[in-house]
Amino acid sequence: MSVIPKNKNVRVPKTYPLAFHIRGRRQWYGEEGLKQGELAKLAGVSTTFVEQYERARRIPASVHKLLRLALALHVPFERLFAPQLVDRLVDEIEARRRTWVTEKNGNA
Repeated sequence: MSVIPKNKNVRVPKTYPLAFHIRGRRQWYGEEGLKQGELAKLAGVSTTFVEQYERARRIPASVHKLLRLALALHVPFERLFAPQLVDRLVDEIEARRRTWVTEKNGNA
Protein backbone atom coordinates (compact mmCIF):
# COMPACT_ATOMS: atom_id res chain seq x y z
CA MET A 1 0.00 0.00 0.00
CA SER A 2 1.32 3.43 -0.97
CA VAL A 3 2.21 5.98 1.69
CA ILE A 4 1.08 8.78 -0.62
CA PRO A 5 -2.68 9.30 -1.06
CA LYS A 6 -3.94 9.70 -4.63
CA ASN A 7 -5.54 13.14 -4.72
CA LYS A 8 -5.07 16.47 -6.48
CA ASN A 9 -2.52 17.94 -4.06
CA VAL A 10 -0.79 15.24 -2.10
CA ARG A 11 -0.38 16.00 1.62
CA VAL A 12 2.93 14.49 2.65
CA PRO A 13 3.70 13.12 6.12
CA LYS A 14 6.51 15.01 7.86
CA THR A 15 8.82 12.02 7.51
CA TYR A 16 8.42 11.84 3.72
CA PRO A 17 11.05 13.70 1.70
CA LEU A 18 9.40 16.59 -0.10
CA ALA A 19 10.59 17.73 -3.49
CA PHE A 20 13.84 15.82 -3.11
CA HIS A 21 14.68 17.51 0.17
CA ILE A 22 14.89 21.00 -1.29
CA ARG A 23 15.52 22.67 2.06
CA GLY A 24 18.21 20.20 3.10
CA ARG A 25 19.98 20.40 -0.25
CA ARG A 26 19.74 24.18 -0.24
CA GLN A 27 21.23 24.42 3.25
CA TRP A 28 24.15 22.13 2.36
CA TYR A 29 24.97 23.97 -0.89
CA GLY A 30 28.39 25.57 -0.58
CA GLU A 31 29.91 26.77 2.67
CA GLU A 32 26.98 28.95 3.71
CA GLY A 33 24.17 27.23 1.86
CA LEU A 34 21.65 29.01 -0.33
CA LYS A 35 18.89 31.32 0.76
CA GLN A 36 15.46 30.63 -0.75
CA GLY A 37 15.77 33.69 -2.97
CA GLU A 38 19.20 32.59 -4.21
CA LEU A 39 17.92 29.13 -5.12
CA ALA A 40 14.91 30.67 -6.85
CA LYS A 41 17.15 33.00 -8.86
CA LEU A 42 19.46 30.13 -9.89
CA ALA A 43 16.54 27.94 -10.93
CA GLY A 44 14.62 30.73 -12.64
CA VAL A 45 11.55 30.34 -10.44
CA SER A 46 9.92 32.62 -7.89
CA THR A 47 10.94 32.68 -4.25
CA THR A 48 7.27 31.98 -3.47
CA PHE A 49 7.50 28.73 -5.43
CA VAL A 50 10.49 27.58 -3.34
CA GLU A 51 8.76 28.68 -0.13
CA GLN A 52 5.62 26.72 -1.01
CA TYR A 53 7.55 23.50 -1.53
CA GLU A 54 9.47 23.93 1.70
CA ARG A 55 6.58 25.11 3.85
CA ALA A 56 3.36 23.64 2.50
CA ARG A 57 4.67 20.08 2.15
CA ARG A 58 2.54 19.49 -0.95
CA ILE A 59 3.56 17.77 -4.14
CA PRO A 60 1.45 18.73 -7.16
CA ALA A 61 -0.37 15.72 -8.58
CA SER A 62 1.26 16.20 -11.99
CA VAL A 63 4.77 15.96 -10.49
CA HIS A 64 3.71 12.91 -8.50
CA LYS A 65 2.43 11.22 -11.66
CA LEU A 66 5.58 12.05 -13.63
CA LEU A 67 7.69 10.60 -10.82
CA ARG A 68 5.58 7.44 -10.93
CA LEU A 69 6.21 7.16 -14.69
CA ALA A 70 9.96 7.60 -14.24
CA LEU A 71 10.06 4.98 -11.50
CA ALA A 72 7.98 2.54 -13.54
CA LEU A 73 10.33 3.01 -16.50
CA HIS A 74 13.44 2.76 -14.28
CA VAL A 75 14.79 6.06 -15.63
CA PRO A 76 15.90 9.29 -13.93
CA PHE A 77 13.14 11.89 -13.74
CA GLU A 78 14.76 14.21 -16.30
CA ARG A 79 14.77 11.43 -18.92
CA LEU A 80 11.01 11.96 -19.29
CA PHE A 81 11.72 15.28 -20.99
CA ALA A 82 13.23 16.11 -24.38
CA PRO A 83 17.05 16.15 -24.13
CA GLN A 84 17.13 19.55 -25.86
CA LEU A 85 14.94 21.04 -23.12
CA VAL A 86 17.09 19.56 -20.36
CA ASP A 87 20.28 20.77 -22.07
CA ARG A 88 18.87 24.28 -22.50
CA LEU A 89 17.79 24.46 -18.86
CA VAL A 90 21.17 23.16 -17.68
CA ASP A 91 22.92 25.85 -19.76
CA GLU A 92 20.63 28.59 -18.37
CA ILE A 93 21.10 27.49 -14.78
CA GLU A 94 24.87 27.10 -15.14
CA ALA A 95 25.10 30.64 -16.55
CA ARG A 96 23.13 31.96 -13.57
CA ARG A 97 25.30 29.89 -11.21
CA ARG A 98 28.51 31.40 -12.64
CA THR A 99 27.07 34.89 -12.17
CA TRP A 100 25.96 34.04 -8.62
CA VAL A 101 29.39 32.66 -7.68
CA THR A 102 31.11 35.73 -9.14
CA GLU A 103 28.78 38.07 -7.22
CA LYS A 104 29.09 36.06 -4.01
CA ASN A 105 32.90 36.17 -4.21
CA GLY A 106 32.77 39.95 -4.70
CA ASN A 107 34.22 39.84 -8.19
CA ALA A 108 31.30 41.60 -9.87
